[in-house]
Amino acid sequence: MIKKVFIFIFGVPFYFVLQTLCVADEPILGEGKFNAEITNTANMIAFIQDKKNDYLIQPENSDIYLLNPNNGKRQHLTEDKYQYEELQWSPDGRNMLFTCRRNNDLGASFDASENPAYLAIYSFDSLEERLLENVIKNNVIKLGNTYYKGNKDFKWHTEDKYFNTSRISWLNNNRISFFRKFPFGIDRRIGDLCTTDLHGNNLKVFRDFKKPRKWFGGKIWLNEITLLFVHLLNEDKWDLVMVNTKNDSIIPQNYPQNDIYEIDDIFCISNNKKYLLCEESKFDTKINKQFNRMALYNLDTGIKRILMNDVFGACFSPDDSMIACIHGDHSGNNDIFLLDINGKIVKQLTFDGGRKSSIDWCSVK
Repeated sequence: MIKKVFIFIFGVPFYFVLQTLCVADEPILGEGKFNAEITNTANMIAFIQDKKNDYLIQPENSDIYLLNPNNGKRQHLTEDKYQYEELQWSPDGRNMLFTCRRNNDLGASFDASENPAYLAIYSFDSLEERLLENVIKNNVIKLGNTYYKGNKDFKWHTEDKYFNTSRISWLNNNRISFFRKFPFGIDRRIGDLCTTDLHGNNLKVFRDFKKPRKWFGGKIWLNEITLLFVHLLNEDKWDLVMVNTKNDSIIPQNYPQNDIYEIDDIFCISNNKKYLLCEESKFDTKINKQFNRMALYNLDTGIKRILMNDVFGACFSPDDSMIACIHGDHSGNNDIFLLDINGKIVKQLTFDGGRKSSIDWCSVK
């Protein structure tokens, strides 16, 4: 690194060039217990399942499982005391990106911002887990210095605390994307969308200081420049939008919403980049209950089809001909089902009724 250093000689300012060696931060090895016998990841479905179904009991503990869609056999990838929250396969199937809460004494409750979800990568080649938090926490500017100045309640929740990491994805085999958001109890839709290399360095941050952006559901990369996500266009209308991260232009996609359901999230994009699996939801105020359903949206034609109600995660098969989804109820009793592209159930893959989340299908056949 080249640095200019000013000195004064007899009251006259001079500068000289100082060259220093810049050593990049490196991630530390994690303490999760991974199954080192698992090395073949082709065509495997990964998902997270809680060790107990009652989400009101804190702290929550969960593990990552790998499921063979051909025979229904599943294996523990992790088996430890931590709380895993999101996962995604790398395009080549040799790494898994995930988030995990490591303070087992604190749950993900309103006041537990001391127990954030950290970003990590597990390699099926080196059989090592790398925690990226020690790198990205030094690179990402804390949002508390920018938003909600003077709000005492906000300051109490953010002062000397980290921010949660979520909405993880891969741009390619060498670069990842993630979202740094406010802790629980604050507006969690506002935050920093970031990309970085596999060691947490070479960081890029997409944000708008003048008008805090409410990045909401999805955050699906079409390529390394163009992003799809669910965005609040006004006080009561959500829409699917496309953003060019080079010039920050936002183009509404006019997602078809002809009934009381509205788009809430994007589960995934097909491997050929032509289809989205979207979550739509509605809230019935009379019975105080939320309902959701999964829709298949064609990016080329703008046409959508409703596939199934009560879906809490979904992904495409490597050839995009099948869909694996988590189907059940809002209390956490759900299982994994295999559907064809028209939403017809082909077979049920799990039968334990455990609370599952964050499902992804390895794109390598």
